Amino acid sequence: MLNRHERRKAAANSRKKLAKFTLDEHLNDMLRRVRAEFERTGQVLARFECVTDGESFHVPANWPDRSAKGAACAALRDSFRRRGVNRYVFASEGWVGKTPGLRPTDDPARGECVQVIAVERNGPRRCALAEIIRNGDTAALGPWEVNGDVPQGWLLELLEEGHSDRALKAEPPPLPRLPFQNLMYEDPTQAAEFRESFEIHNQLGELMADQLQKDANGDPQAMFMALESVLRSVVKDMGSPKGIGEFARFLRDNPDKFSMFSTVTHSVPSNEQLRRCKATLRRFVFEKRELGHTDTTIFGAFMNMYMYVGSQALGALNLADHIENWDPEHQARLQQVGLRSSYELDDEEGQVFVALTPDRYPIGVMGRRNAVGDLFVSRIIAFPMGDFATAIEKIKQSGMELILGSEAKELLCKLEQVQ
Repeated sequence: MLNRHERRKAAANSRKKLAKFTLDEHLNDMLRRVRAEFERTGQVLARFECVTDGESFHVPANWPDRSAKGAACAALRDSFRRRGVNRYVFASEGWVGKTPGLRPTDDPARGECVQVIAVERNGPRRCALAEIIRNGDTAALGPWEVNGDVPQGWLLELLEEGHSDRALKAEPPPLPRLPFQNLMYEDPTQAAEFRESFEIHNQLGELMADQLQKDANGDPQAMFMALESVLRSVVKDMGSPKGIGEFARFLRDNPDKFSMFSTVTHSVPSNEQLRRCKATLRRFVFEKRELGHTDTTIFGAFMNMYMYVGSQALGALNLADHIENWDPEHQARLQQVGLRSSYELDDEEGQVFVALTPDRYPIGVMGRRNAVGDLFVSRIIAFPMGDFATAIEKIKQSGMELILGSEAKELLCKLEQVQ
């Protein structure tokens, strides 16, 4: 069995090999590996293999439903553009329709297959299918059928720029990667802060694996919510610095490092769980400050842990939205249009409201109303219900406050100005 160093070396060699392949060579290599995976495990884990001029990386395709699949499409297209992806190969299991006129998902006679798609920027495309043949408890993969005349579909169009009547937003250049060894010589003070932050991050990880697990009764949602609350208090103590939104972009641009969608079961933690978790984290921050660590160093440790835990609890795409919503710069923009952010409230403060109008359905605004009646907005949401009347009934049954009419329309219009 290979040790960790040997596995890393083998992975690095594999990435270098992928970068030198042509599209067809990459496809054939993937077909070989996919067949070996299926013969070994009886399944194929859905993923992308992406190649740029300077790197190759893998992205798990773990979207839970059709709506999440659409969100992944938009996020991956942006990520691939900004990271300069020139080629990707996608592998997954799927359905094969056998009844004309029916979609595979609606066809009772459908079969199973493994599909592999290969796409080159401004170049050829390939699609390979192999039938999954089941015999009792055993399964085998049939021969590959490779086709260069592939149908249209979003999985084949992630290197396309798309079409829109909106003006393109100016994007800052990617952040340069500066090796720590170089940082020690070019900015020793920053290197020392980085080292301290790394040490605090490790200690925070030990705390979360031990005491915080007990405080939260093992609930990852409780740990995430407490971590976010304490992190925001550190940011506030730092004087609400600029640039917090860059972390949201980093999450979206690196789906190979942060899972796009939640990997744990959703839960609603109790107030007692949250209070215990926050108290433990606040003591930790107090102890680090007493030892002379700066808020900037503590922030770095907490932000890295927050992105790791949050991408598991919420998924990186939802976490990126969270960060943008509590970013001090976003809250300042809200105030410019006469709105206030729900992140100004304590975690347990206020009554949840939903603002909806029939002419703008299915989108609306969610937020909280405080004890004196002031509204604090959280985000724009899209309702899955097919019609306005059903959504209204569901909201009433949930116990949330419902805001309709001109007040709802004004909230939505103002929030859209800020987005």
